[in-house]
Amino acid sequence: MPGTSLAAPSLLRSVDAWWRAPAPARRLAWVRVAVGLYTTLLVLGHAPALVRRSGFDPSRFAPVGLLTPMGAPPSPLALTITAAIALLGGLAFTLGWRYRHLAPIYALALLALTSYLNSWGHLAHAQNLAVMQALVLSLVPAADALSLDRRAGRTREGDGARYGWPLRLLMLTVIVSYGLAGLAKLTNGGWAWAKGDAIRNLVAHDAIRKVRLGAPISPLTGPLLRQPWIFSLFAAGTLVIELGAAIAMRPGKLRRAWILSAWGMHLGILATMGIAFWYPLSGVAFLSFVATERLFDPLLPSARRS
Repeated sequence: MPGTSLAAPSLLRSVDAWWRAPAPARRLAWVRVAVGLYTTLLVLGHAPALVRRSGFDPSRFAPVGLLTPMGAPPSPLALTITAAIALLGGLAFTLGWRYRHLAPIYALALLALTSYLNSWGHLAHAQNLAVMQALVLSLVPAADALSLDRRAGRTREGDGARYGWPLRLLMLTVIVSYGLAGLAKLTNGGWAWAKGDAIRNLVAHDAIRKVRLGAPISPLTGPLLRQPWIFSLFAAGTLVIELGAAIAMRPGKLRRAWILSAWGMHLGILATMGIAFWYPLSGVAFLSFVATERLFDPLLPSARRS
């Protein structure tokens, strides 16, 4: 049909214009700094877990991710070396030092360590988005500003599509991750998920498990469990937020509303179940959607910020 043939090129032009929209180097650089700081602290915080797992029964090792080809867990020496590379690499990543060569090494070390932590029968999905965004940033010109490379004259700060499309790609990692979470709920429970019974049972089961283990539970859990209608609202809202994540691709009020809604959803999960998704709660997960240079440039001490 003639209308269809005209619509397709128009859609492609719109997508191309969105993808190639220019951005300042500082916007991407601030995202790099925040993601680098977060993931480096993540590695540091998981150091005790790495030590504990090195003493586990090797038969429990079920490799995932980057470690899938391995038939046995890595040696303590290999773990120590990888952790050291990740910590030092995270510092270089955050500061933007020798970024072109060291950033990919850091991202791979980070992926290896998180794959190792997930290879013992419990998958911690909360850190996947942080690792994915670090991988993306390691392969793009995210250190052309606010970096030691910039101070040394190894990069040149500017504006343009070369900084815009990496931000769009980071946005897509967020949108896809939330969309997949919504689809997983529909796959496992269908549209009945929106009634709230499944999530209410999940909260109740989590509370009972914690009571049996002697772990603290949220003071809100008991009162909320006596109000089933709240879980219907929460379940339906969760599906809307996750399946509607694509609206955040368009700047403006809808994007801001979606980010606040997603953040509020994680706050609700923390309040009712005590489960913290720290990456989105910290706000770092959503920085690619905002003009970070407007937020953070005023915090720098000097007018000459390079």
